[in-house]
Amino acid sequence: MSSSGPLSPSPPAPSPDVLIVGGGVAGLALAICLRRLHIPCRVFEAYPHLSETAGACLQIAPNGINVLSALGLKDEFVRRGKKCLQFRFCTHRDEHVAEVPIDGDKHFGADAIMAGRYQLHTMLARTLEADGLAIEYGRRLRALEQHADGVTLTFEDGSSATGAIVVGCDGLHSTTRQLLFPAVPKPDFLGYIGLGGVVPLSTLTPEQVALTRIDQGTMTAMRGLVGVWYIAETGPSATGERQLFVWTNFPLPLDMCNKARTEMTPEQICKEILEPLFGDWADPLPTLMRAVCREGLVRQPIQGLGAELPHWSVERTLLIGDAAHATGPAGEGASVALEDAQYLARLLKDVYSVKPGDATVTAPSSAAITAMFAQYDAHRRPRVVAINNESRERCEEKRRVYTPWSAWMHNRMMSVILSVLVWWTGGVIGAEENAYKIPGYDTMFS
Repeated sequence: MSSSGPLSPSPPAPSPDVLIVGGGVAGLALAICLRRLHIPCRVFEAYPHLSETAGACLQIAPNGINVLSALGLKDEFVRRGKKCLQFRFCTHRDEHVAEVPIDGDKHFGADAIMAGRYQLHTMLARTLEADGLAIEYGRRLRALEQHADGVTLTFEDGSSATGAIVVGCDGLHSTTRQLLFPAVPKPDFLGYIGLGGVVPLSTLTPEQVALTRIDQGTMTAMRGLVGVWYIAETGPSATGERQLFVWTNFPLPLDMCNKARTEMTPEQICKEILEPLFGDWADPLPTLMRAVCREGLVRQPIQGLGAELPHWSVERTLLIGDAAHATGPAGEGASVALEDAQYLARLLKDVYSVKPGDATVTAPSSAAITAMFAQYDAHRRPRVVAINNESRERCEEKRRVYTPWSAWMHNRMMSVILSVLVWWTGGVIGAEENAYKIPGYDTMFS
């Protein structure tokens, strides 16, 4: 066949990259999974660098630890944190309400671990870097354009990136979600604040340490007429010193929450807000409350998405983690984000069909991506909705203000209900949540 002129160059093949927006728990865990599955990906984080000290603490439940175990990170995270072996509920006068034993390793395959949020972030970031992928910091998303064979992201610094799929892992205040669903309201204020942080165990006398029962692996929840305080041992400091995580949730108007977050010093918060409410609670709570204001107070007006999104994807873009389904702190957010990342990686493995040593990777078709996203939604939504419904109930409890009579009734009911549950289940409470494992989790990297 003859030609009247030079052949036109072939159009470039669509980029097969998975573009991950957000370098938090979900984004980093997903990237680690994809690297180990030989699926090309990039991670874009809005903040300029990794913070190895910022943030409060989190608890990773057994279901989340199982994801870390599949990534080979369980032992390292356990070293960075502290096992939680039982929950203790008491009044603000330290009167016993109930105890719930947790033998997570026996019943669920792993214990719950309390650690600094930065410990988890740092471990995931360092692991990803060791796997050969650099996180691209300072890349704050501005625009997202979807086309027939890919997605183009534009960032506030003027740079851009194109890939086959975008996964929005950019948290509660997700820009990706706002771009996909501009009519969806922004996160709502849930009516209460979170205050707390980490204090050295040396803050307490030996007698006060004994009162916390941390040497038995106990997390204590103290409940008064207003507010609840949590006390637990978390992972050691950088110098190896034992530390306590001390945190409270209590109802506070939004204007006061914002004032506490942006205008008041920790000393003012302690004197004007905390002391009047909690200064007469049983020892060692007042000591810990004052210490956390000295050591470094984290202030967080609690927010959540007001309603479930009708779907989590549009064309080639999917939301996971808090970007998709945050409704407030329920103790499961990070663990569910880890589940989201692992399950999505398992589906991407089937769509990409990449084998070690493959010279090229082909971007999946739009039809394959649509079917995969539908499968992801169908599998993850029922579990996430159930957890979020429980989270809303806990949020309602944290907003509640009791009278002495209603507090007495509440404590008696809790004592009876939890005692019966412990007896009825043999101490195995929360099995459906805690024992959960992603289908095929143990073979997805083989």
